[in-house]
Amino acid sequence: MDVIETDVAEVELDDEGVPSNVNNYKVTRLLGEGSFSKVYLCQKPNGEQYALKVLNKSFLKRKREYKRVNGKMIFCSAFQKVQREVAIMKKLSHRNLIIDSPEDDKMFLVLEFIEGGQVMHWEDKTFSYRCRTTESGVLDKSVVRQCMRDVVYALEYLHANQICHRDIKPENVLLANGSVYKLADFGVAHMHDGGDKNTLRSTEGTYYFLAPECTTGDEYDPYKVDIWALGVTMFVMLGSTLPFGTKAASLAQVMDSIREDPLVFPPSMDPECVSIMQRMMEKDPERRITLDELKRHPWLEAPHDRVSVVCPVEVTDQEIEAAFIPGKNFIMMARLKIRMSSRLAKARNLIESRGGPRTSPTKENVVVAVSNHHHQEGPSRSEVPPVELHLD
Repeated sequence: MDVIETDVAEVELDDEGVPSNVNNYKVTRLLGEGSFSKVYLCQKPNGEQYALKVLNKSFLKRKREYKRVNGKMIFCSAFQKVQREVAIMKKLSHRNLIIDSPEDDKMFLVLEFIEGGQVMHWEDKTFSYRCRTTESGVLDKSVVRQCMRDVVYALEYLHANQICHRDIKPENVLLANGSVYKLADFGVAHMHDGGDKNTLRSTEGTYYFLAPECTTGDEYDPYKVDIWALGVTMFVMLGSTLPFGTKAASLAQVMDSIREDPLVFPPSMDPECVSIMQRMMEKDPERRITLDELKRHPWLEAPHDRVSVVCPVEVTDQEIEAAFIPGKNFIMMARLKIRMSSRLAKARNLIESRGGPRTSPTKENVVVAVSNHHHQEGPSRSEVPPVELHLD
C-alpha cells in the first residue's frame, strides 16, 4: 500500500471531546494509550480497519533529552524522534497514512491495524510477561519458531537498509491474521548514513533487553545488539521471565547483571531452544551469532517456499524534516475543521432561539481531548522504572 499524506485534518468530536471521525475514518474505540499518544480503532467507509494514533505535538516538543552527535551533547525532543520514525516507515513502505494539521496541536497517524496485538504483555504484579491466549502464559515452541522466523526476516530487511531497530521486545512483536508476526515501533531506530562507520555510542531502548556492550559507554555494533535483544525476547516468550536484572534494585545493578551474571535457563526449557539462545545472547559480540547464521540455523530455517526479498532504501535528513510537513510546492491552506458534537449544536440552537449571536467553533474554544496520561508498557518497578533508556 502506498503512503498517502495530507496536511488537512477534518475532525469530529463526540460528547466527551474524543475524536469520532478524522477525515473519512470513523473512530470506533480506544485500543490503548502510551506516554505521548492514544491509539484508536478506526475504519474507512469500505470497512477496512486501521489504527489511529493521536499525538500531542506540543508535549512531544517539550519532552527533551540529551544526545551525543559528532562528539557534542545536543538537545533532542520526542517530536524529533517521531519525525524520524515516520520518515523511516514511509521509506520502508509500511502501510500507513500520515495526516497532520500544521495549525493544530494534534497529529494523526493512521497505521495498519494488527488485530492480534502484542504476542505478550507485561504484568507488574508478577514482574513477568504473559501471553493472554494460553493457559500457561507462555508460547509453545512451534509458535516461537514461527515468530522468530518472521522477525528474523523483518530484521534482514531493516539491516539491509542500514536500519537498526534498537528496541526489540515482546511488546513490539505483533500478530497479524493469526499467523504472521510483525516487528513494530521505530521510535528509537537508527539509520546509518551509508559511510564505513557502523558503530554507535549512544544507547536507546528498554534496558532489560540491552546487550552487555551497551552498558559500558563504549562504541558498539547496533546490528549485533538487535540479535541480543531478539534472544532476550525469545527467552521471555518461552519462559515469561527476564534473563537478567530481575532482582536488581537500581539501574546500575541491572547493567551489572547483564554484563556479569551467567545466562541460566529453566530446566524445562527445550534443549534446541537453549542452544540457539546461547548463541544469540553470547556476551562477546564478536562471537555472537549473526543474522545470516540465524537464517540458516536448522531450528529456524524457513520452508523452501519462503523467499527473502530485500530492496534497499535511503532516508535523508530532508525527508526526516519533511516526515509530516507539507512540501513548499503545496498551497498552505491547511485548516482544522472541527464539527462539534450534537450537544454543542443543541447549545447553539438554544442561543439562537434566545436571540444570541451564532458563533463558529475555533481552536481557541474547542479542545481536542488527547490525554497526556503517562502509561508505561513493559517491565516496571518503583525502584527501577525500566521503560526506554537513553544513555550517552
